[in-house]
Amino acid sequence: MHYPARRSKNSRKEKPSFPHPGLPDFWTVTRASAEACRGNDLDYKLNTRTNLVQAFRAFDDLSNNGHCRLNFDISATTQLPTRLNWSVSFSDRYLGSLVPGRENNDLRDPTGLGST
Repeated sequence: MHYPARRSKNSRKEKPSFPHPGLPDFWTVTRASAEACRGNDLDYKLNTRTNLVQAFRAFDDLSNNGHCRLNFDISATTQLPTRLNWSVSFSDRYLGSLVPGRENNDLRDPTGLGST
């Protein structure tokens, strides 16, 4: 009996993150808090020419209850008949506790051509 090769790879990630007071400050507003990071990565081959890549991260604020940051990215890349490839992406950055002058939800959807 023949079994097809695995077409996807999924992994989970979890780790704590703590503030680094020794790093230089390049911004006028600084925030220091301990965070717990969790998320996953997915790499899926749709067919011989198209790959789908997804990543999700959740940063739970351990210093301030109820605050979190979320990062979500998904991208599809298709190899064209020549040495070109076409990529479509979607990214979302969510901030639960805002810094003055920032939006709490940043959405982006870039697309483009690349060469191999």
